[in-house]
Amino acid sequence: VDTGAVRWIHENADAGYYWANMSISPAGLLVAAENGMVQLFDITSGLVLSSSNMATGCRGGVVYDHDAAYVVTTDGVLHRFDVGEGGLTEKGSVKFADSSTGTPTIEGGTAYVGGARLSATGGTGVLAMIDLATMTVKKSVTSTEDGAALPGDIKGTPLVSTSGGERWVYFTCNALPGGVYGVRADATEAIELWRPAKDDQQFCMSSVACDSDGNLYYANDSGLLFKIDAGTPVPVPAPDPDATDNGNTDGGTGADNGNADNGSANENAGDDSDDSTSGTGSGSVAPRAASSNQGTKAADTAAAPSTPAATTDAKKDGKGSESTSQTQDEAKAGAPAMPVWPFVGIGIAVVVLAGALVAMRKRG
Repeated sequence: VDTGAVRWIHENADAGYYWANMSISPAGLLVAAENGMVQLFDITSGLVLSSSNMATGCRGGVVYDHDAAYVVTTDGVLHRFDVGEGGLTEKGSVKFADSSTGTPTIEGGTAYVGGARLSATGGTGVLAMIDLATMTVKKSVTSTEDGAALPGDIKGTPLVSTSGGERWVYFTCNALPGGVYGVRADATEAIELWRPAKDDQQFCMSSVACDSDGNLYYANDSGLLFKIDAGTPVPVPAPDPDATDNGNTDGGTGADNGNADNGSANENAGDDSDDSTSGTGSGSVAPRAASSNQGTKAADTAAAPSTPAATTDAKKDGKGSESTSQTQDEAKAGAPAMPVWPFVGIGIAVVVLAGALVAMRKRG
């Protein structure tokens, strides 16, 4: 960094490194290739010290935590490797989704990672919370509070926040409307925290980031960077009836829709200390005192909507407006019809006038 000189370059003749966030461990530099090969490099020389083949492709970053490395393959499986002087040794794996190109966030012995559930009609999102001690899925979040499925694959790295004694996870879905979702770690359904205006809705592979003041930032494929102010209630517009697209069919299987960001903007791969702190916040989305530590550890306290009901009420208000319009239309439809007799009178007058004109012409 001081001189700009290139220390070493490693060229992989077999596969590329796609969305491959690197991670630093005491044993060396960790990275996963697109062919599923996890590699441990000597940081000084660039020599490959150890490698392990996961047999399935990988489009995600490696996360190092407490002498272990975690990486996801495109078939929706989280793999664990012990990292030491002997190199890499795979110690377990667990399937959490049908597909994934995600990079997990690790906090408090739990991995938070996103992916997709695939069906004949497309894909929907899944956010998994995995117990790393047992390598089992503790919980999968697949729907929002109104019962709707998460609209698309979760491709970004989840942002985990602890604030006011509550742990929240923020994420985006690669489908319209391209907003931000949040879920309490002890909940089973997510909340739609932010929805862009209709003209700004687009697919989204972005991670959610937060600053030291608790503001949230993310971008979708509209080319816009959004800032959600901390402590400010965030209104959620009523659902758009024209938004019928249920997401991207990539699913991590090889298609690329042109966005090469998979949560790499805010990782701090070299920081493997557990530095989560707690904070307070107000408003429906009020992240507080968070660090940009995605992809390795939880990004400290961004945080939680202090009153999830505020978002829920905003949704209800939006629906309420529609209900009001419908009530007015129904009232118009049920109103008494205009009396007919004025029209009958006018008709008779026209006939009488026409007859009088005819009689006048006959008289000359």
